Amino acid sequence: MAPIKTTINKNKIASNKAPLSKTSRLIKKTDVGSKTKKNQTNNELSTRVKKAPKNTEIGTKIKVMLRCRASDVAPSSKSQILESVVNDPAKVLLKANNTVYCFDQIFDQHSTQEEVYDNIGSPVLKEVFKGYSCTIFAYGQTGTGKTFTMEGTEKQEGIIPRVIKELFLELKKKDPACHVTISMLELYNEEIRDLLAFSDDQKVYNIYEDGTGVKVQNLREHEITSVERGIDMMKHGVKKRMTAATNINDKSSRSHSIFTITVHMREVSVNGDVIFRIGKLNLVDLAGSENGKNSGSEHLRAREAANINRSLLTLGRVINSLVENTPHVPYRESKLTRLLKESLGGKTKTYIIATVSPDHQTYDEIRSTLDYASHANGICNLPQAHSEISQVTHVATLVNQLEQLDQQLQINYEKQGIYLTKKAYDISKAELQSVKEALAAEKIEKEKLKDVLEESKLDTKRFKEAAKRTRDEKDSAEAEFQEKISKMEMSRKEEIEKLEQEHSQKRRRIVFELTEEHKANIQSLTKEHRINVQSLAEKHKADIQNLTEEQKANIEERKLKEQSLMQENESLHQKNQELMNLILDYKQELKKEFKATCESFMSTINNNKFSPYSSKH
Repeated sequence: MAPIKTTINKNKIASNKAPLSKTSRLIKKTDVGSKTKKNQTNNELSTRVKKAPKNTEIGTKIKVMLRCRASDVAPSSKSQILESVVNDPAKVLLKANNTVYCFDQIFDQHSTQEEVYDNIGSPVLKEVFKGYSCTIFAYGQTGTGKTFTMEGTEKQEGIIPRVIKELFLELKKKDPACHVTISMLELYNEEIRDLLAFSDDQKVYNIYEDGTGVKVQNLREHEITSVERGIDMMKHGVKKRMTAATNINDKSSRSHSIFTITVHMREVSVNGDVIFRIGKLNLVDLAGSENGKNSGSEHLRAREAANINRSLLTLGRVINSLVENTPHVPYRESKLTRLLKESLGGKTKTYIIATVSPDHQTYDEIRSTLDYASHANGICNLPQAHSEISQVTHVATLVNQLEQLDQQLQINYEKQGIYLTKKAYDISKAELQSVKEALAAEKIEKEKLKDVLEESKLDTKRFKEAAKRTRDEKDSAEAEFQEKISKMEMSRKEEIEKLEQEHSQKRRRIVFELTEEHKANIQSLTKEHRINVQSLAEKHKADIQNLTEEQKANIEERKLKEQSLMQENESLHQKNQELMNLILDYKQELKKEFKATCESFMSTINNNKFSPYSSKH
């Protein structure tokens, strides 16, 4: 962030309110001066850093941000008393006393409404959805932009309308049973008014605690179902808020306002139990403290300013007590601190936006705001998410409370019990009415849940029937598959046996034919040999040699025939081997075909098995 130089005109107070807009006249890059001056300033700052006191209590620190309003007055180098610390965007320097103030974040005059919301409002809303109570409140002197930051304008919306828009955007992703209620009150001259009440009835708005937190009697919560409805209700409350013109601010808020958003979330657990969780967000626009001499307040305005300053002074004492861990914290000395009790030292996650402006503030007013905000940074809260309550427990609690309230009213009516003051009676009556309304809503919700349960039972019954049919179909398919497998096995065995029989018969026939042929050849050769021997014996000895040669020739011929016979035998053996190979190949093909048939059949079985579930989902 560029070095901040906030200019203060000490001698002249502007008569018109400067609008909140971007300007480069408030913050610009500067040098501290010569090297000697820089060293001197750094030495002084090393001993004058304004830090929040340490709080020894374990918890979550309140986050404090500083927002600087844009200036419409030309800056004067002599009157620049506030600037950022170079290379540390979370610190500012008050030049008059060389004091550095530390914050969680600083928004300079160039920061837009969107940037402020993205860094504060949006993260806080996420905590609300987790079931936490959160508070954002703006503090500062009058005319420094608190209301602009919280409410904004038509073109530059503040935190409240942006929260409502993002809230409903997120609710679209959640259970449609979630609902949102809002309330808006103002504290004017230490009296509470309901800004969302459509009639000016003179109700009593007392503050009380019921064990779950601080409540306001008769303050009505309105359910909103859309962004438009929420923003319209906010605008209705803003119009009714007390404002007046002063020398510093044309439309100065003369009261503190608290805009509360409550998100009721319903979830269904794994066991089917309905769980309720509540998140709450308080958006507080504090009235600005003011110097009566500078603001020109007289008569009624002076009384308003006195009440505002008194409540803010009590708020400061509460902050000091919390930071210093004193035994007694003066919450009850002001209605403002009673309303903010949970936000300061309680179970709420709290964010403070301190606002300063160069146009209407003196050195003392800026220092007061910086001291106040820096001191608040030392407060530790103990945030706790709201307990998750089951529907049965919630209904039982409401019924028990209703019975107790009915008994108290009956005893008071019959004059048999203790006397109740009108205040106690009004509180009891309001609580009874709220319990009755809640119980009626719970009954309606219970009937809806019964219908859902009956429908779920019917769905379960249909699912079981479908599962049974699927199991029966599976068993039938498995039986049919086994039967087909058995038939295929029998057929395969019969084919193999038939092939083996045919092969055996062919082999025996070939062997028999070869044996008979061999015997015939031997017999023929033997007979021919005998004839030749007899013929040779009768011939002349001269022909013995010829006969011997002829015999040799016959022997050679017989050898050739024997060789031919052996070759034929080998050929027959080779054919027999080829036949065996053909049989083995045929077996392999049968096995592959059988395996493919089984896999196809199992795939069909699996598809039939899971199809009911797939269609169910």
